[in-house]
Amino acid sequence: YNAILAVEGKDSDGNGDNNIAEIQAGSQPGWTSLGNVGYFSAGGTIIVDAYRPMQAPLDPVVTTAKIWVEVTSMNFGTVAVGASGNQSFQIKNSGIADLWVSYNITGSSEFAVNTPPPSPFMLSPGQGGFISVGYTPVDNGSDTGALVFNSNDPLNPTISISLSGSGNTLSPSCDVSITPTSLSFGTVTVGQKKTLSVALSNISGVDCVINGHSVANSDGDFKVGAGTPVMPLVLAAGGSTAVYVDYTPSSAASDTGQLIIYSNDATAPQTAVGLSGTGQSSTVAADLDIKQLSVPDQTSLNKSFTPQIQIERKNGQGTTTHTAELVGVQNGVTVYSKQISVNFSSTGSAWFYFPSYSASKTGTIYWTAKVFDNDPDTDQYTRSTKISY
Repeated sequence: YNAILAVEGKDSDGNGDNNIAEIQAGSQPGWTSLGNVGYFSAGGTIIVDAYRPMQAPLDPVVTTAKIWVEVTSMNFGTVAVGASGNQSFQIKNSGIADLWVSYNITGSSEFAVNTPPPSPFMLSPGQGGFISVGYTPVDNGSDTGALVFNSNDPLNPTISISLSGSGNTLSPSCDVSITPTSLSFGTVTVGQKKTLSVALSNISGVDCVINGHSVANSDGDFKVGAGTPVMPLVLAAGGSTAVYVDYTPSSAASDTGQLIIYSNDATAPQTAVGLSGTGQSSTVAADLDIKQLSVPDQTSLNKSFTPQIQIERKNGQGTTTHTAELVGVQNGVTVYSKQISVNFSSTGSAWFYFPSYSASKTGTIYWTAKVFDNDPDTDQYTRSTKISY
């Protein structure tokens, strides 16, 4: 306390007024006139305050502002000519008095502060913020510079951050486009095969090399199919090719996998295409056709006969059960209507028998036989029987 009083009681500039009197009157040497002055808010945002004067240290110097900068150098590495590399760092006032900072960049003009804060700006005690620096080379070669901070930190009034980077006119690189990004095979009968493909296109201006392919994460139901070119394959600029994938489900279950394409595409040297499908039971409804309906052309009253039907199974797999129907109409009246089960375990034809029938009236009976399956066609056969005394 006595030390502070000793300083405040001095007449540092020799004008007859002590320091504390000049501070209270706003006439301390180093105070500036009003102007646009910036400082950091609590959130790290630069604020422009046109009514806050910039204060220089007391004379003799007793300020305790202290500048802290996170880095001493920034190397941007190699950046393509015309592109930009950006890095940021933190600056902070680690002292207990307001810190006033101005800055400028020396050296190459290809370095610049991004969204530059006002210069000078102010950091209250404990406050900090981030400053971003960009490097945008305009030609090949190395560039150097420095970001220089000047502040009212009495111990470190000037701090310099070295800047470096190299511009390079990069050669065009391979760019392989793979479409689609996934293959869905839907539902496929167990043991049957379905084939889909992906297109590989060279959309760059240089040759691309397709080094190979593989199928991963599957139980063997997905395989690279016939028609896929031998790898490695050089794909000229603008060229394209296809990779075929076969799906042959081994069970009635869902399957997933990945087709992986390897190339010299620098940004995507390994690209995965998702694979999915579902196996369906091999028991598939058959397509049935009626080949013959056997009833007598004519018969007498009360004489029994057995209608027969020959049915052919044309396709399908596994054992299937269907229904066959026989209807007889005499003089506009239905005199016979029966249904029977029709079972097939394989393709081929077979005879099936309806219940026997004997006519009780004379006149012609018109027979219609049908078999019901899941195919869209109508499976129907007609005959007639004349009944006499």
